[in-house]
Amino acid sequence: MFSRILNIVKPASRHNHYVCLLLLLLASATAAAAEDLPVLLFYEEGCPHCGKVNDFFETRVADFYPVEIVELEIHEADNARKMIQLARAYGAQAIIEHGTPATFIADQAIQGDAEDDLRRIEEVIRAKIYTVCVSPLERLEELPEYQARDLRRELTIPSLIGAAIVDAVNPCAFAVLTLMLGSLLLVSKRHRVRRIIMSGLAFTAAVFICYVLMGLGLFGALRLSGLQDAIYLVAGILAVLVGIWNLKDAFMPGVLPNIEVPKAWHGRIEKISTAVTSPAGAFIAGGLVSWILLPCTSGPYIVVLGMLGDSAGRSEATGLILLYNLIFVLPFPAITFALAFGLARPWQIENWRRKHKGKLHFATGLFMLLLGLLLLLL
Repeated sequence: MFSRILNIVKPASRHNHYVCLLLLLLASATAAAAEDLPVLLFYEEGCPHCGKVNDFFETRVADFYPVEIVELEIHEADNARKMIQLARAYGAQAIIEHGTPATFIADQAIQGDAEDDLRRIEEVIRAKIYTVCVSPLERLEELPEYQARDLRRELTIPSLIGAAIVDAVNPCAFAVLTLMLGSLLLVSKRHRVRRIIMSGLAFTAAVFICYVLMGLGLFGALRLSGLQDAIYLVAGILAVLVGIWNLKDAFMPGVLPNIEVPKAWHGRIEKISTAVTSPAGAFIAGGLVSWILLPCTSGPYIVVLGMLGDSAGRSEATGLILLYNLIFVLPFPAITFALAFGLARPWQIENWRRKHKGKLHFATGLFMLLLGLLLLLL
């Protein structure tokens, strides 16, 4: 465009140079004005008021004004949060109180579908189409709370993997699996290797399924509560408490209760574990033990679910919950194959667990304490 102007105007004097510069400025202004005006509409599927605003944009706006309309459904991941954050930034109390339909144009926010609301939308569009306006979504990204949430999202996956690793080396889960497979070694006379492998994998599958279902249920409850920010704070406090408790168990195991399965339950766990004689029984035992192990293994998991409740959508959280529990159960197949092929004996694994229990508590406690402090800072 600029090259055509320069070809038309051949500057042969200082005067022509000024003319050329003026034309360039006019061309730049025209190009800027030609850009589509960003319009952001938050709506709710099935809402008749939202449908009326949408029809208004299709029939009265889209074909007559250079606009770029972005529609966000508030039930999709994080869109409701975006709407409330923008409403607070714009000072739009009506949107905070009544929700959709909510329209954001340049520096204006409009709630509702009344004739006055629609007329105001069109008036704002007419006034703004010849000016360069920042998109409401760009304004959103500049908000401190939005930037803080981006930091939370960046923190989620590394924290989840770290928490899953420290949870995976939990001494409680090792003890139950070793006890069960050790009993199978004693009673199995035929097809011992196959029975050990099938039973160990069945136990692993049951624990994995139970913990995934518990995670999805708790995540759904957190999302429905609408208190994600408060839950994130609670997750940080819980992480600090779990960290301090594990550090206490590492250095002073005899002081106050340990973060382990209560001693009163040990007999029940041993009875369940030693009664297993088949893969089907191992699967049932895995499901029962998953609930019994909650006091010992749930701390890091609940902290991670609190983080997901604040920083992830439903589909993303489902994938991350699956990843967490896949890491959590990884030691189970390792122990299973080690015992099945004679690479280790049950008493050797149990001795290793007892010898390093303090170190495992220390690693878990240090990680959870640092994670909790970081969450509280965010």
